[in-house]
Amino acid sequence: NPDKIVIGGDKRSIVAVAKLYEFYDQKIPRIYTDLNTAEMIKYANNSALATRISFMNEIANICEKVNVDVVQVAKAIGLDTRIGPRFLNAGIGFGGSCFPKDVKALLALSKSVGIEPVLLQAVLDINKTQPYRMVELAKHTLGELQGRKIAVLGLAFKSDTDDIREASSVPVIKSLLSEGAVVKVFDP
Repeated sequence: NPDKIVIGGDKRSIVAVAKLYEFYDQKIPRIYTDLNTAEMIKYANNSALATRISFMNEIANICEKVNVDVVQVAKAIGLDTRIGPRFLNAGIGFGGSCFPKDVKALLALSKSVGIEPVLLQAVLDINKTQPYRMVELAKHTLGELQGRKIAVLGLAFKSDTDDIREASSVPVIKSLLSEGAVVKVFDP
């Protein structure tokens, strides 16, 4: 159930690949473009989603300090039709095979053409530090972690996958272990 189908290439390639997607509902918007634009669409799309995740994590960190319920904040701003509710859940950051790679690729491309992508850099910086917030929260709640049994529920970068590439659980687990915690992990 894709939101869109983007096909990039020369005219001959576009025609050939478009035939592969004929069986999809014709109401799904299709964008036919050159290869570079198709690649930029992928990078920009994933960077926008990663930005939403980092934005909500930063809001969650602020909410924690001022005693505000971030779940209520996310629900309220998600009701704004200009924003919508998807990718507004605060957590330990994004991972996987696409978001980190695509944000980094767009960042590198920007720098190579003389643009300093401050927002994209901030998205990566927030995402890099967010997993350690969970360990700090555990220390704040439990005190010393040395010898404490800590369960980590979920290892993959998202549910219903076994992919742990750049999963935020990895730095959390490493940090817990360095604090002397006894870590037990589970992921269905």
